[in-house]
Amino acid sequence: MINTLYYSNILICFACLLQSLELLQLQPFYKRGSAWDWGILKLNKNKFSIFFQSLFLKNSNYISLLVLGVLASVLGLVTSNYYVLPVLFFSTIMTSIRWGGTFNGGSDYMTLLVLLASSLAFVLPEIAAYFWMYLGVKLFYHILFLGLLN
Repeated sequence: MINTLYYSNILICFACLLQSLELLQLQPFYKRGSAWDWGILKLNKNKFSIFFQSLFLKNSNYISLLVLGVLASVLGLVTSNYYVLPVLFFSTIMTSIRWGGTFNGGSDYMTLLVLLASSLAFVLPEIAAYFWMYLGVKLFYHILFLGLLN
């Protein structure tokens, strides 16, 4: 089971690194008044959640969150440190909240599922096989049924 977690850790850290770098390259579009400025993105959110979300998602803090994602991804690639998985999960969840859903669609959704399964497999190794089975069934479903519809 450790090999499964090790290899999935390497792959998901590489995917998170690419996603974080992609979002960092879009940084000029986060400036005040642009379409992806936090001041505009938060308009359709409720007042209660805006305060908490602004701690992580306003423009300058969001850049820091993406840099944290890059650093955690690199750490996960060069070491076998599984503690980066919950950090990457949190970073990816916050990115999804900022954009009101997954930014790139299916790949971001699958990233969340793999990070969740990997994080839970690390925390609860005695039932890790069930998390991998769920991930396999979910992947099979998306490939077979949703792939046929496109």
